[in-house]
Amino acid sequence: MQIHNGFGTGTGTWAQFKVDGDGDGRLDIYDPEDAVATAARYLQSSGAPGDWRRALFAYNHAGWYVDQVSEIAAGYRRAATTPPPIERVIPAPGAAWLAPVPGFPGEQCDRRIVPDVVALTAAYGLRLNDCYGGPPHAIAGEHPLGLAIDVSPIDGDWRRTELLARAAGWRPACAATGCSNAGPFRVVLYNGFPGHGDPRYSDRPHLHLSWNHGPASPFTQAAWVQTVLAPSSPGAG
Repeated sequence: MQIHNGFGTGTGTWAQFKVDGDGDGRLDIYDPEDAVATAARYLQSSGAPGDWRRALFAYNHAGWYVDQVSEIAAGYRRAATTPPPIERVIPAPGAAWLAPVPGFPGEQCDRRIVPDVVALTAAYGLRLNDCYGGPPHAIAGEHPLGLAIDVSPIDGDWRRTELLARAAGWRPACAATGCSNAGPFRVVLYNGFPGHGDPRYSDRPHLHLSWNHGPASPFTQAAWVQTVLAPSSPGAG
């Protein structure tokens, strides 16, 4: 985008078609949001979306380039419209170890962490998005045990999630690999870990917390769980 836009920032393509793509009040040829929006405006002026081939040829005068871009675009469209295979998640028969989470209809966790989940979401102003489940979560992780939560702020203020992340042991220094073994939490995944974090870091923004636990196969009860709050019954902590 920058190569085609950048015949100098004062003249040429950039000067004629430049767009503040991210609405930050600045026009920056090296900002991907601005560069992509500018390229889109240029393509539109050349005939897109009515005649994509003409628009692409105007962008780069080469038939092979038009064919290549058209083929790649078709691949993107196929991937976007082909639903992924559905893998059913069936908990073990009589899964009494799972319990609903008050305030979050449809969500359930290992009953031993439910008091923690209720207390943490209330204290930090968070929404529980997911707890127990299988794919797309890692089968070897804590979601299939009901011992992990994905949360986001109730009001869009991502400082809330960062406060909890830091309180749970997250630090920028360990973010890329996942911050682990901090108190009762086995792992804290947030800004810097692929697929997790605030909207700057993820297209599905959330904070992930997993609880320390004993050995367990997916979709079964862990032998023991370390909780934030004091256990209220034997085997809770």
